[in-house]
Amino acid sequence: SVYGSDRSDVMVSGFIKGMESQKDLLKIETKLNGDVLTVSYVGGDSFTGVSGEIRIVVPQANTSLNARTTSGKIDVMSLTGNIIDISSVSGNVVIMDVKGQCTARSTSGKVSISKIVGDVRAESLSSAVSVSNVIGTTKFLAGSGTVTGANLIGKVLAKSGSSSIKLV
Repeated sequence: SVYGSDRSDVMVSGFIKGMESQKDLLKIETKLNGDVLTVSYVGGDSFTGVSGEIRIVVPQANTSLNARTTSGKIDVMSLTGNIIDISSVSGNVVIMDVKGQCTARSTSGKVSISKIVGDVRAESLSSAVSVSNVIGTTKFLAGSGTVTGANLIGKVLAKSGSSSIKLV
């Protein structure tokens, strides 16, 4: 989860819950290279019965974000003047309350975007795509999931492979 705040620095925290014997294997690692912060976990490839969350709090204004995950949900909230690019292989993607350009992709998870001032691109190959309350150009793409859009001001392009498109 990435949250914008009034802070001038970046704060990374995490928590893990589950089986005591496995959760000690998972550690959060951060690397700073210039103005690029990379946050990842180190440990094994499979954590049966273990779940957790990495929370990142960033300055609300002028923070660009590029986030990737293979099987986890990504939430992004309250950023201004940014380029947001999020993708997940099998997790859901949620972006809310952003002023800037947003791109969200998931192979098999739901994509939900709302309260955006800026251009939006939302894609899911096999799950639902929902976009609401956008001022800017909105592009939807869904392979087999439902496409839903509401309160969209600006140019709209919606494509679906085998399901319905509902724009209100």
